[in-house]
Amino acid sequence: LGADPAVPRAVASAAYGDHLAWPHGLREENMLLFLGGAGSGAGFHSHTAAMNAILFGRKHWWLLPPDGNHPFGHGLRPGVEGGAENLAALPLAPLQCAQEAGEVIFVPAKWLHAVENFVPSIGVAIELG
Repeated sequence: LGADPAVPRAVASAAYGDHLAWPHGLREENMLLFLGGAGSGAGFHSHTAAMNAILFGRKHWWLLPPDGNHPFGHGLRPGVEGGAENLAALPLAPLQCAQEAGEVIFVPAKWLHAVENFVPSIGVAIELG
């Protein structure tokens, strides 16, 4: 992440291509290191587009498009707190996937997403602004 990377073709579009070619300082300001134990994570939230790389561990993702009706609001953690029942009541089932060490997930701007670590996990996220 120290060198200016080439923009991945999969996300090189008018919407995101310019945001990926950041100078070092701006990229470092928008980078987040995350680590957590098994069962830790973050409830549903949204922000600018982001790339999330997991360096060690395994993570469960739930994603919902920005235009859906999400009556539970932000903060619901699907894996805990009765989250499964709340998800079942949604008009649209969230997309789900497991992220393995070495993989990168791109989350588009304003998409609601929640994560839970299956095992202790370490990674980095970069919000694309």
